[in-house]
Amino acid sequence: MPRNKTCWRVPRRNQNTSEFAAKAREAGLAHLLSGKGSFTIFAPTNSHFNAGSAKGDALRSMVSYYIVPGKIDSAVLARDIEDGSGRAIYTSLEGGKLWAMKEGNRFVIKDEKGNTVTIKEADHYMSNGVIHQLDGVALQQ
Repeated sequence: MPRNKTCWRVPRRNQNTSEFAAKAREAGLAHLLSGKGSFTIFAPTNSHFNAGSAKGDALRSMVSYYIVPGKIDSAVLARDIEDGSGRAIYTSLEGGKLWAMKEGNRFVIKDEKGNTVTIKEADHYMSNGVIHQLDGVALQQ
């Protein structure tokens, strides 16, 4: 994987996730997401993502809720869900909990408020992680 295909560079150039990337930059996360770490981003598509007037810490918290440390691709999601008796629990950079489950052939992500979104496109591999595109933006809004 080329070094320039990071969890920061690719979403900002992708017509489906560029809004999320712009807000990640505004929140001060560009340097982190272009670094050596390993990340999983549950990225809402532009048609669903609206950070509204969030600024500063509120924006950083909102964007960070979609990012989980570590590389969690669909194979890892499936294994973790099976090992967790039907659900896997992850902690986001923001510190919140996310639950992953399967509904049929699709992965569903639920936040602490009970909001759910479906992974629309899984396993966009980057040099420092993986990105999953979501069909919504319900996480911790």
